[in-house]
Amino acid sequence: VWALREWGIRCIVAPAFGGIFQSNCVRNGILPVMLGEAVVAELAAQTAPAPANRPLTVDLVACTLTAPDGTRHPFPMDPGDRAMLLEGLDAIGLTLKRAAEIDRFETAYLSGRPWLDS
Repeated sequence: VWALREWGIRCIVAPAFGGIFQSNCVRNGILPVMLGEAVVAELAAQTAPAPANRPLTVDLVACTLTAPDGTRHPFPMDPGDRAMLLEGLDAIGLTLKRAAEIDRFETAYLSGRPWLDS
C-alpha cells in the first residue's frame, strides 16, 4: 500500500479486498471502493480506450462513484474509515479526537484508586 501511495494512487476500485489490505489502504489515505464484479468490468471497459479522457469520479461524502457514462454507483464504507479519510486522520489522530472523554475517564478511574496516581 505504501508503494501505491508513493505512486500517487488515491483510490482503488475492485470487487473485493483482503481485510488487511483494505485496512492498510485506509490507514495510508487510499480509498478502497468495493463494487460488484460486473460493475468493475464495465468501468474497466469504459475507461480502457483512453483512461485519461474517461475519468471516474469518486464522492466520498456521498459514497458514490460516477462512471464516464454518468452512471452513479453507491459503495459501502465503514463510517470510521470514512471519517479518517475525510478528515485526513490516522489512528492516533482519530483517538485524539476523543481526548476529553479519555481525560474524564482517567480522572474518574483514578479518583476511586488514589494509590495508582503517581
